[in-house]
Amino acid sequence: MTEETKKELVSRIVRWAKRGGRTRKCLALALIFVLLVYYHSIGKKTCSEWQYI
Repeated sequence: MTEETKKELVSRIVRWAKRGGRTRKCLALALIFVLLVYYHSIGKKTCSEWQYI
């Protein structure tokens, strides 16, 4: 997952949350949290190029 993809997904979730009430905002917050945890733990590693020592 690239940085641009991550930013686009987060902005789409935020726009979706702004159109709803408290439940939608809480769900969006949870989705953003899961997305950022995935990006910082696994997502960056799958996009980087392999370097051999």
